[in-house]
Amino acid sequence: MESLVGISSMGSATASYPKNSSPRLPAVCFTWLAVDKNQQQIGSGQVILDFLVAESQRLYPEARLIVALVHVQNPALGWYCNARNQFVRVGAPASKHNGTYQRIVRKV
Repeated sequence: MESLVGISSMGSATASYPKNSSPRLPAVCFTWLAVDKNQQQIGSGQVILDFLVAESQRLYPEARLIVALVHVQNPALGWYCNARNQFVRVGAPASKHNGTYQRIVRKV
């Protein structure tokens, strides 16, 4: 029987880096990345993220940055910012939608 491992989505964007006052650059925004509870802690999230990074370079070759918003209570926030994934926290967490989110950015 097959099961859902996770879902993700991305889209074209612009972003400033390393500061909000920096010029805006072509970017890709990872708008969603979720991994099924049964698939967490076994590397499935890394496979999905690596695929997203590769596809973002293929679909948006002009992009210089990858950006995302991550809920500050999401345990994956530290994982995004580890040495392998190379995201960095930018600015202070901000209240958006129904929670507080941290903007993260990585260079392509």
